[in-house]
Amino acid sequence: MTGALPLYTTKIDLITNLDARTETRSKVVNLSGNLYDDPATPGPTSVSTTFVIRDIDGKDNIIQVDLAYDASTQKWNFTIRNAITSEILAQGTNVTTTRTTITLPSTGERIHIDWGNITHDSAAPNTITIPGRDGRVELSGEIEANTWAYHDLSLVDANGTTRNLRVWLYYDTTTSRWNYRVFENPATPAPADPTGETGVLLVSGDLSNETDIYFFLDGTTQRVNLDWTRVRATDTPTVPFEAEIYKLEEINTLFDFWDARQEIPIPSTAYAYRSTLFVYDSLGTPHELTVYYSPTTRDNVWEFLVAINPEEDQRDFVRDENPMQRQYEEGAYIQRVSINSGKLFTQTKRGVLAYGRLEFDNQGNVKRFYQTYRLDANTGALVQIIDQHGSLVALPEDRYSAIGPNGYPLLIVDFLGIDLPFDIYPP
Repeated sequence: MTGALPLYTTKIDLITNLDARTETRSKVVNLSGNLYDDPATPGPTSVSTTFVIRDIDGKDNIIQVDLAYDASTQKWNFTIRNAITSEILAQGTNVTTTRTTITLPSTGERIHIDWGNITHDSAAPNTITIPGRDGRVELSGEIEANTWAYHDLSLVDANGTTRNLRVWLYYDTTTSRWNYRVFENPATPAPADPTGETGVLLVSGDLSNETDIYFFLDGTTQRVNLDWTRVRATDTPTVPFEAEIYKLEEINTLFDFWDARQEIPIPSTAYAYRSTLFVYDSLGTPHELTVYYSPTTRDNVWEFLVAINPEEDQRDFVRDENPMQRQYEEGAYIQRVSINSGKLFTQTKRGVLAYGRLEFDNQGNVKRFYQTYRLDANTGALVQIIDQHGSLVALPEDRYSAIGPNGYPLLIVDFLGIDLPFDIYPP
């Protein structure tokens, strides 16, 4: 009809077929090092290591591996446990195998732990580790209340380069709030407080309800989780302010593979299938939307990624100079977080609308739609809208409802460069 107003897309129904015979992915954590056992000495020699496996939520599973080798029988004893709860994830006695499988406590991912590369050199020290970068820092000890305190540390990045960092903490006893700053290449000598720093500010915040945050190493998308739950503020500190650093293994997902800086944002080797359709903006202009699918490390569980052309993405975070900033009211206070080091991360994720998982039954029917996220239109951070149990998140962190008025998961897209307000669809 002439003069009819254009209709924009409000919901999508998608029917597709995924081949159940597609192989699940395999995630292997390879231990390296040396374990020499002198046959003349009774009993096997033991070593231990602790590292982190990060799940798709960004949650760190701290894993402890204890290995013992008996040179006289060439057999192994092993115990792999959750280092926080002490739950045993895998165990073996007098075995010849050098590989076992654990189920990740947080998500149920199956992970293979392999120690076949460990040597038995009498001239080398007995020690084991995993290769790769550092990805988690846990601070402990005591600091003086109402006074800035700092701790210097070094992290190894994915290229094997040492990164020098300084973490500043301040606990205000009047407001019961933490202030924090993390700098890369900090000033030498250290100034009296963070205002005198000359390095690169990676992250800063003023919070009352968090003692764990994250940032990215400068100029990378390598996320580091920082936790100071075990730090205590007191008038007279007596326990040293220290840091424990963990090596990191990550489970690569379709979301990780997406890089909007590339001509083809996601390689064909990263997914098994894709579906493409058109959606329409409020001016009636069509835009291509693609859903990518890939099997995970779990049987009958697939992941999906919903994306548009990165060049057509006009959400706030792609236009902000420092995108990963947020603030919100918490009682009488304003919570503030600024992840300055997240700019490169948001550049790479331009175009991504959602990431999630589907679990099927043995007949191929959808059993569970879960662990689903959208990108915060203002910050570019992942926001969970459906949790690991398949339940809707009551109040997602971006303050939009998890679902739209039609009962479908709500994805936030902006093709026209409109500054979207919060709470279009209140929960």
